[in-house]
Amino acid sequence: MTETVRRDALRLTPGIYRMTKRQFAEAGAAVLLAGLCVWLLIEVRTYPSGSQYLPVGVLGLAILLCLAWLIALLRKGGPPVSAEENAAIPAATPGSVKRLLVLAGLTGAYTVSIPWLGFYTATFLAIPVISGAIGYRNLPAMLLSSCVFTVVVYGIFKLFLAVPLPEELVVRLMGGL
Repeated sequence: MTETVRRDALRLTPGIYRMTKRQFAEAGAAVLLAGLCVWLLIEVRTYPSGSQYLPVGVLGLAILLCLAWLIALLRKGGPPVSAEENAAIPAATPGSVKRLLVLAGLTGAYTVSIPWLGFYTATFLAIPVISGAIGYRNLPAMLLSSCVFTVVVYGIFKLFLAVPLPEELVVRLMGGL
């Protein structure tokens, strides 16, 4: 009798015993992302004391969110599913691979352009280009979001982090105002 109850309790317990492949993949992603954030948190501790606050706060919050994600997956468990539904991680399509490669190329071009154009100019130009590459077509919204994001990033780097960034091309062309 107790053996039957124990097996029934194990079967009804949500968690890893009843996870679908997708939920298991998500749990792995949560663990990997939390590990990356912990590693970055250790690296950030070497920053000067005034510039640690924002990265430590963001990374701490990211770690908490990863743990909450993992706990939610473990508590929820998976519903009884068929074999077809359990193979739920979708295969990559040629279109999705092409989009990934285009975004990777644009990200690489953005990274390479920073030393020549300057961080703020490259960022201002990259946001609408990348937005257009993923299919967003509202040009006024892309330019407005580019302006707002660049100003916010400028404020974060200049006011909170006090990190020097590469000189802007416009400033170099004007003789180093």
